[in-house]
Amino acid sequence: MLNRILSRLSFSQLSFSTYMACQLKFRRRYVEQLYWPQVMSEEVELGQAFHTLSERYYLTGEMDNYPGLLGQWGRNLKEFYPYDSSLEIFPEQQVRFNGDIRLVAKYDLLVNGEKLLIYDWKTTKKIKRSYYENSLQTLLYRYLMAEAGGEYLGRIIKPRDIIMCYWNPSFPREPLYLPYDEIKYRRDGKFLRDIINEIMQKPWDEFFPVTDERICSYCEYSPICHGKPGEGETDFDAEDLSLSWDDIDEFLV
Repeated sequence: MLNRILSRLSFSQLSFSTYMACQLKFRRRYVEQLYWPQVMSEEVELGQAFHTLSERYYLTGEMDNYPGLLGQWGRNLKEFYPYDSSLEIFPEQQVRFNGDIRLVAKYDLLVNGEKLLIYDWKTTKKIKRSYYENSLQTLLYRYLMAEAGGEYLGRIIKPRDIIMCYWNPSFPREPLYLPYDEIKYRRDGKFLRDIINEIMQKPWDEFFPVTDERICSYCEYSPICHGKPGEGETDFDAEDLSLSWDDIDEFLV
């Protein structure tokens, strides 16, 4: 049963991050498939609204006049990367790889030109190179694009063609550009395959819980593991776990 369920799973940033944060949480969510909606904070709702704004802008070339902070973010986006109808652009593009491993990612914006530009919007924290340069998201998004992006975009994509850019609309003049190369591509492929192989071979009772109680303090499974709800937000850096369940359709129907 365990292998049958996991063999259908397309691994995403969220599933990798969940496993590395707490193996038991991974089992509950992806094997036992226990999930219930969580109340979103105003901060998360605003971030989702910005992603919707971005998608509409790059589909139509038109920017609605939103009030407040969202409107300012929209103006910053328009100035940072103006819509250009001559460019081949793909907002909110999902890409899958179903080869010897199964991977999936949803890209905020892809620009298919001389270089393949991957844009990812961050709205909750100032972007730090020390974190994102080697984050799971950076690793997965660049690797998947090198592995499977050519099939979606109709061209050969080599690792050196890929540049990932993180951008926060609250800090519009501080983008973080991260190029890619063949060495990183091979390294990342081995890393992802090693994790997936470890998960696929793990017995049911060896998905161990995390020992860091800061993670438990905001986990939705705290009532099951500890008999009481989590205590809510902490200062634990959970940027990789900030995606909601609905952001990625990880199981094929």
